Formats: sequence, structure tokens, C-alpha cells
Amino acid sequence: MNNSTLPESFRDKQIAAITRVLSGENGSANKSQAWKVLVFDKFGRDVISSVMRVNDLFQNGVTIHMLLDSDRYAIDVPVVYFVRPTSDNLQKITRDLHSQLYESASVNFVSPLPRQLLETFAADNVATASQITQVYDHYLNYVVSEANLFSLALPNIYSELASPKMDEDSLNAIVDQIVSGLFSVVVTQGEIPIIRCPRGNAAEMVAQKLDSKLRDHVNNLKLTTNPLSRPVLMILDRNIDLASMLQHSSNYMGLVHDVFESERGQIRIAKDNGTTESYDVAPSDFFWNQNSLLSFPEVAESMDNEVNKYKEEYSQITGGANINDMDTDASPTHLKKAISAIPKLTARKAVIDMHMNIATALVDRIKKRQLDILFEAEDGLDKQALLPLLKNEELSGTDKLRAYICVYLSGTLSAAEQKEYEGILSTQGVDMAALNYVKRLKDLSKMMALKSSAASAQEPQTSEQSFRNFASKLSSGKIGNLISNVKSYLPQNKDMPVTRIVSGIVSPSESGDITDDYLYFDPSVRGSSTKPPRKQAYNEAIVFVVGGANYAEYANLMDYGVKAGKKVVYGGTDVVKPDVFLGELASLTK
Repeated sequence: MNNSTLPESFRDKQIAAITRVLSGENGSANKSQAWKVLVFDKFGRDVISSVMRVNDLFQNGVTIHMLLDSDRYAIDVPVVYFVRPTSDNLQKITRDLHSQLYESASVNFVSPLPRQLLETFAADNVATASQITQVYDHYLNYVVSEANLFSLALPNIYSELASPKMDEDSLNAIVDQIVSGLFSVVVTQGEIPIIRCPRGNAAEMVAQKLDSKLRDHVNNLKLTTNPLSRPVLMILDRNIDLASMLQHSSNYMGLVHDVFESERGQIRIAKDNGTTESYDVAPSDFFWNQNSLLSFPEVAESMDNEVNKYKEEYSQITGGANINDMDTDASPTHLKKAISAIPKLTARKAVIDMHMNIATALVDRIKKRQLDILFEAEDGLDKQALLPLLKNEELSGTDKLRAYICVYLSGTLSAAEQKEYEGILSTQGVDMAALNYVKRLKDLSKMMALKSSAASAQEPQTSEQSFRNFASKLSSGKIGNLISNVKSYLPQNKDMPVTRIVSGIVSPSESGDITDDYLYFDPSVRGSSTKPPRKQAYNEAIVFVVGGANYAEYANLMDYGVKAGKKVVYGGTDVVKPDVFLGELASLTK
């Protein structure tokens, strides 16, 4: 799937909203052109840096950006604050105002400021009120990490909600945080959605509170309620599918975020010599935007094509010569064309080289950790392929446990096989705490049924070669001209459990579906109905998972959206790395 085929992204909408913050518009017809300082707290930084880079800020008049907690000096220009509405942040802004650090101040909160804090802030700044040009509430308390992937940046929600130590007050506090974030997502989308959710879990609590909050604000925010274009918001519980949180990936995005350290577009690759290489994948990165959701072999082929395309275009412009050696007698028109084109080509080549380096590092990790074979075992739920992996003492216990849990959840292992495989892991000293928790889940039978139905729906496997063959062809670390019959290396084409749920709701079948029992909320009408009035199809869907999102589901949903002609936005309380989620599961048995 090519990312460029997607419709206008959710990230585009967030960029537009942040641009209004930086420009000082916020509904005004006059856009401020003054140079300014941007001051944010850590969350505000994450919100902005996930979709903008320094050049983007500069184009919006921002010459300097700093953390609110840092040591800052006086500068006679306006300041734009973008922070969470906390008492601590307000006190720091008040100190800035009294110290007259800036010419004027536009105070922007990522989410609405409680009235009590507003009154305190006003009382503390009676003498400095003339410095404040505006105090503005926004609905931007979420982070967009990919074109249609968002997170509320709430870590460890799965383990917190599942903990036996969770009390009612703590539960309500978590639910309120989630509702606040989802409310912001709805405001950004600009339309009141239909809400669907399963019964009897945290997802239902979130749906009920969000329905109530939207009813209270539907008129104030002037959100549209066009029945022909309204999206459906599906709030799901992570227990619907735990395996997707642990499985290994074959697509570029999933591999990068599983294997390397990454945050706000920064990819950090640890080298064997103890050093670290860092790469910045900007929101405008053309190669990432076009290829990040593709399988790794397809990415390598695309990389090869881009290199050849660059060489051809460079040769056409320069006649095959180095730009510095071009004939000075060449026509002015030709020279002008070359001078204007070469920087763009060079910038594009730099992006390709960066991804070449990342891909080469990925090949090394694939070989060392045998990620291709682990992926094959999980993707095909192949217990025959799994057994030799578990016996391989060179592989990490974490990788083997992740693969085992994925196959275990499929329900394809007999009791004897489970005993044998788990005995192998235990003998090797693998921490089995995460598996022990999975076994104790009350709704394990439901998850196994979903995975079993997925397996039964698959077409018989062909004799296609596996994904692992590709990695062996790249042992030299060189990407170009190494691809042949790339289609043979693609993973199975199947919908994951969350994708099947989405399909059942956006394109309901008259014959019935598991989602028929899902609760139904329409915040735009009086009263509250928990049953859908009729079979209703949707063209847009927002999918939110309480307990964590992952890149495997994101890629699968985007692929489904393109094939079905649906616009899908996906998010969760946090986007969780597989190893981190394994740790969450393990913590629940301690």
C-alpha cells in the first residue's frame, strides 16, 4: 500500500490547528506577521514537534523556541505560550509577566483551562494584564506520530486498568483523561461522530462519558452533524487482541519502531562500537510517507527505484558531469535550470541515503535476531516453525516469548505442545510472567475465538517463499539491484481482529456480525440509545483502543481503508513498543 493514496490526513488537520496557534489567528481575520518566541512545556513540545520542524516554525514567525522549565532571558518580542493548563505552568507564566521577559504574551493551553485556575491567573496578573494579548483554550491534547495515527501519550494504561489495586477514584481519573483527549480529537475532526463500543469494560465507560460531554458542547463548538458524512468513532478495549501488541513486523514502520529507539520522528540506532546514530524523519519526508507502511522487501525495491530515478534526473540536468565541472560556455538558461534543480535533487538524495542507512541497519538486526523467521511463525501461526526458534539459545528470551504468546493465543497448540514449548522456555530462564497473566485473562476464550475465526477464514497458503529469504539476499548491506520477484516475499494478506471489527461496523452485513451487539451512542440527538436504529454504513472511521495502540494494527487498518475506499484514523491511549507491552503484562503478576 502506498501512503500517498490516502485522503487528507489527520496530521494535516492538526498542523492547521497548530499554525493558528502560532499565527495568533484563533478565529481572527488578521494574521500576525511579527517575529516571536515560542515557549512550551514538555507535552506542548511533543504535540508540536511531532508534526513540525524548525523550518516550519520559522515560516510561522517563530525564531526561538524554548521549554518553559529552562533558563530563559529577556527578549523584546512577543511570546506564544503553548502549555498544559496546570497550576505550576500558570505560576511560571506569571513570573515571566512580572519580570517583563517579553514584549507581549499570547497564552495558549493545549486543553481547556479550569475556571478556578483562570480566576487565580487573572487575579495574579492584574498589574500585567496589558502584556497579555489573549488567553485561549485549544483542543490539542494528543500527539500525532504518523499521518493518521494519534496517541494521548498516556503510558501504562493497560496495566493500570487491569491492576487489582485500581480504585474507583483512580479509574475515573484515567477515564476522564481519555475522554478529554478523545474530545479534542473530535473537535479537530470537526464533526460529531456516532460512537460504538463493546459492552462491559473501560471502553464502555469512556464512550458513555464522551457521549455526555459531546452533548453538553455540541452547540458551543458548532460541530457539524451532517448525517451523510458523519464518521463513526469506535472505542475498543485492548483485550480484543493482545497478540498484535507483541508480534514482530514485516513493514518498514513496524520494524523501525520495534528494533530502534524512536521518539517524535527521531530514530536512534545503537552501533556495536557504543556510539549512536540519529536520523530525523520529518513529517515531509517523501520516502517515509510513501513507503513506511509497505513490507520491507517492497521498501527496498522502492529505494532502488528512487536511486535510479535520481541518477537519471541528475544525468539529464548535468549531462553526466559534476555540477562544478559544467562548461562555463553553456547557455544561461541551461545553467539556471541546473542551479535551481540540483539543490532539490541533492536534498532528495540525502533523504534516500538516510533511509538506505536505516534499512542497512535493519538488515543487520533482522539477521542477528532472526526477526524474519519469528515473523513468519507468527504470521502463519506456524507451530512447526516456532519449535526450532524456541530451542535456539542464541535468540533473546523476549523475542521467543513474544512469538510463543502470539501462537498460543491462536488456539492452535495442544495441551501437550504447550507443556513442551513452555518447558523449553522455562529451562532457558525466560521470564514467564507475561504468559502467566495472559493465561489468567477471563476473556481469553473470546480472544482465541477471534484468532481462530481469522485462521479459518484464510485462503490456503501458496508455495510463496518466506519473508526471511529477503534478508539473506541483503547480507552485504547493499539495497540497490538486489530485488527479484519481490512479490514472493510479501506476508499473508489478512485482516487483523480490530480491522475485522471496523469492517463489520463501517460496512455492516445483513447476515449479522459480532459488532451487532456493540453499544450505540449519538450525541447529536436527545435521549440516549444503546442500539443502532438500522444497518448504517460509514465512509469515515476513528478507531481508538483503550490500553494501547500498535503499528501493526495501524498498517493493517490503513491498508483496509485504501482497499475499501474508507478514511480511517487510528489511535490509542499510547503507541506502545512490543517489549514495553510485554513488561506491562508481566507487571500484573507481581
